Amino acid sequence: MLDEGKISRRERVVCVCTGHVLKDPDTVMANCGKLLKTEATAEAVRKAIAN
Repeated sequence: MLDEGKISRRERVVCVCTGHVLKDPDTVMANCGKLLKTEATAEAVRKAIAN
C-alpha cells in the first residue's frame, strides 16, 4: 500500500484475520510482522494500535 501511494509512512494498517485465514496459520505467521497481543476488548485494541 505504501509503494502504491495509498498510505503514507505515518499511517498504520490493521489486519483482522477472519476464520477463513485462520485455517492456514503458517501462511499468516510467515507474512505478518510483529504481533500485538491485547485483551479482547475494543478499548484494548484502540490502546494497542495507538502506541
